[in-house]
Formats: sequence, C-alpha cells, structure tokens
Amino acid sequence: RAARRGGAGGAVGRMPTVEIRGWPAWTDDDDLKAVVEGAGHFPENVRFNRDTNTAIADFSSIAAAGAVAAQLSGFEFTPGYPLQANAIADPLPLGPANRPSGARPSAAPGLPSATALGAAPRGTAAAGAGSASAA
Repeated sequence: RAARRGGAGGAVGRMPTVEIRGWPAWTDDDDLKAVVEGAGHFPENVRFNRDTNTAIADFSSIAAAGAVAAQLSGFEFTPGYPLQANAIADPLPLGPANRPSGARPSAAPGLPSATALGAAPRGTAAAGAGSASAA
C-alpha cells in the first residue's frame, strides 16, 4: 500500500484501500478497474494479484474506500461471480496529546461512535432488536 503523510505531526500511514475478490481468472484488468470506477470514486491505483485473484484499489479517503466497498460487495461482476469487497484503513492515530479530555481511548474526535451509527454495543443484542422486559 502506498504511504502518505497524515495529520499535523506528519505521521506516515497507508492509503485506505479496497480489497476485491471473487472475480473470475479470465477478467481483464481494465474491465475490473472500470467496475471500481463505476462505483462512484476513482482510485489512485489498482493492483492485481493473479495468483490469488485479488485486486487492491487505493483511495485518497476512507469515505471513498468505504463507499466503493459497499457498492461492490455482492455485485455480480460476471453471472455467478459475486464480488467480495472490503475497505481497509489504518486506525486514526490517537495518542494522549490528540485525545479530548474524558474521551475513551478508542473514540475518534469528531467522528460518531459505532453505536451512534446503529451498531449495538458489545455484549448486547443487535441494534434495532426488541428486548423482552419483565412485567
């Protein structure tokens, strides 16, 4: 993955990527790249590993990588070949100097928590699931 500078401290991280699997071995590189671009965001680079039938698309933002992975996951590129797409990004660097006072170590400043996005807190029923209450 390509390195890039990030944050005020100039920390080096990797570009957000989308890992794409499930395409047939006879797929043309340009055809798969066109499908990735057709998901609404243009990748900085697309690499192909023919040994594992894996493509890695680099994006300039986490949002773009996430949107492309969501669009491509389950997309039937060729009849009988649904794609598996996963967005991969390094976690935000949150040292003590970057953490707001009182924030949990895993909370990213300015970003909603997983619970706020509809995910259930660990150890609980899935979000939106009803719960039985004693009468």
